[in-house]
Amino acid sequence: MQKEKIETVSTGKTVGICVLTYFLVILSQVVALLAGQGVNGMGAPMAVGSIVSAVLYLALALKCISFISRKIFKKDMETCRITSRISLKPVWAVSALVLPALVILMVTRTAGNWSITSMNAEELSYAIVDAAAYYGLAAGIVEEAMFRGVIMTVLEQRWNRYAAVIAPSVLFGLSHIIGADLDFLSTIQLIVAGSLVGILFSLVTLESGNIWNSALMHAVWNTLLV
Repeated sequence: MQKEKIETVSTGKTVGICVLTYFLVILSQVVALLAGQGVNGMGAPMAVGSIVSAVLYLALALKCISFISRKIFKKDMETCRITSRISLKPVWAVSALVLPALVILMVTRTAGNWSITSMNAEELSYAIVDAAAYYGLAAGIVEEAMFRGVIMTVLEQRWNRYAAVIAPSVLFGLSHIIGADLDFLSTIQLIVAGSLVGILFSLVTLESGNIWNSALMHAVWNTLLV
């Protein structure tokens, strides 16, 4: 009986796919934000600019991810767990609400000082739309397609499932310190927390077989906490 040949990916190609995916997603984000600012510059409400940024970011980033998956990685999107059918499991849908709710509850029960920022109607609508459309829907889907889609799949095929879960999760944690004005201890806490959340999202993706459950958890988390 002839053994089935397992196709592997070279280390160089694996690293190249990860770097290129990350770079093109960041580029998509920059272009989308500039487009939103341009719309605002023409006199449109801030919320409209946020919606434009969210839609463009989602469209450009997913197009880039699809290109890398099909043309460079030589795998279809389904193989990368970016399925055309959105399949959600009740346990993760409930968890998407419970997890941020527990964090908010703990924060409100701990000691500290609260400050209320006064906002007019336009600023308030922008804050809500930006949290839900850009940071929630767009960022949630794009980041899961990138970290738990292409990057996790290529690492799993090159090395193993442990590397596929840990490496993108640490990169996910490190990504959240970009532009953050934090002291050393807070930076370490953010990296550790982000990496642990990344591991959680990775395990949810592996258990469910697609990115949509972790994308929902990610989107709700961002929306409620942003």
